[in-house]
Amino acid sequence: MTPTNLDTDLHTGTATVTMTLDDGRTARVTRLEGERIQLFAPGAAAPGSRLSGTVAAGALRLKVHGCVRRSDGTFAVRGVTLDLRREVRAAIIAALTNPPATPN
Repeated sequence: MTPTNLDTDLHTGTATVTMTLDDGRTARVTRLEGERIQLFAPGAAAPGSRLSGTVAAGALRLKVHGCVRRSDGTFAVRGVTLDLRREVRAAIIAALTNPPATPN
């Protein structure tokens, strides 16, 4: 995840993980590599700020490193996870790498 590519859709697959932010809005997690995370959020987040919410597997918190407005009006947010439990990490990675099968 390089900051120069943040404005483009770095997510090349079709799988995302829905994150419900603490304010009730919905974001889509598109990448999780080690501690680094990328999501598409409905609003901007300043570098250094913290976002928190939940995914189906549990709580997710991150510290924002960068945020860029995308052409569709959402914001590509990149950062690092904070206090991410192993089982939540495993569930996110599984969902991103093994998208649900679509019926023919």
